[in-house]
Formats: sequence, structure tokens, C-alpha cells
Amino acid sequence: MTFARASGLEYLTTVDRTPVPAGDHAVRVEGTYDYRAYPARDVAISGLDLGVGVQTGLTWRSLSRRYAPAIDHSRSEREAGVAGVAAARFGRWPRAELEVAWTAGLAIARSSQTHTGDSGVDVDYWGGGWRSDLALEGRLPIAGHTHLGGRYVLGRIWRMSNHHTYSSGHGQLTFGVLYVR
Repeated sequence: MTFARASGLEYLTTVDRTPVPAGDHAVRVEGTYDYRAYPARDVAISGLDLGVGVQTGLTWRSLSRRYAPAIDHSRSEREAGVAGVAAARFGRWPRAELEVAWTAGLAIARSSQTHTGDSGVDVDYWGGGWRSDLALEGRLPIAGHTHLGGRYVLGRIWRMSNHHTYSSGHGQLTFGVLYVR
């Protein structure tokens, strides 16, 4: 489970970069479950295992923007998805493991947009798309199946809904306690 809140962002288009005004912000809450199996062990060198798996997840994203003089625009998206995973882990050391994983799959999303001011628009719609992540993870066992871990994920989503097509990306660095079997 991860939570991120950001301000001081940039809006990036194919022709321009625009700093985000002070009142604008973005929030992302994400929970995933990963299952991996490593059928190919000690491939080419001792400690290198190749694996496959599946990932399921739920994500909630929100973006709030303020336009002068008094218009607020908010967009939120709830997403559920399933993806396949290809992974390689290297565990040659007794107290540490490194893993690289590529995840790619489909997602279904429900989006909402709200505008205040004279328009007063409130719109909900369904959509779908593709998601791809590249992750690098390190783990140190502390007791039994419990590990301390750090993970960097470079993610990208592509979405189409209600004649609205977009893509977005993020880099995420997390540290925490993991349960690994």
C-alpha cells in the first residue's frame, strides 16, 4: 500500500512545460498484491533466478486545479487491474536479495470530473487502458518471512475514456517492511 501527495509539479505537453500553481495538487493511493514463482533457478550463475507471476491492484488518483478568479476543477480516477510479471532476482548473498521486475497489464477505470463556477459541470465515465511498470527492489531478511525492503518503480499508464486519451508516468521510491514467502 502506498500513499503519495504532491505539489510543485509541472504540467507537461508535447509543446510546453508549465509550473503548477500553488493551489494545485495531486494525490495517489495504491494497493497491490503480487504473486511470483521462480521455476528457473541458478540460471547461468549461482543465485540468479528467473520468475513469472501476476499482480492485481487498486489505485485512486486525484488532481485538483484552481483557475483565477474562482473556478475549481477536480478529477479523480479509481482503477482496478491485473497484470503479468516477468522477474529476475539475484540472491547470492545470505543476507540480501535484489530483484528486477517488468509488469504489464490491463486496467478498468471509473473517472469523475467536477467544475465549479458558472459551468457547474459534474461528469462520471468509464474507461480502460494499459499499465506498465519497471521495478528494482532490494530486500534484507530480519526475522522469518519478514524483510526490510526498498523499491524504485518507474510506471506508465495509458488511458482512454469518454473521448479523452492520455498517458502519465511516475517514479516512486518506497521503503518498508515486507512479508515474503
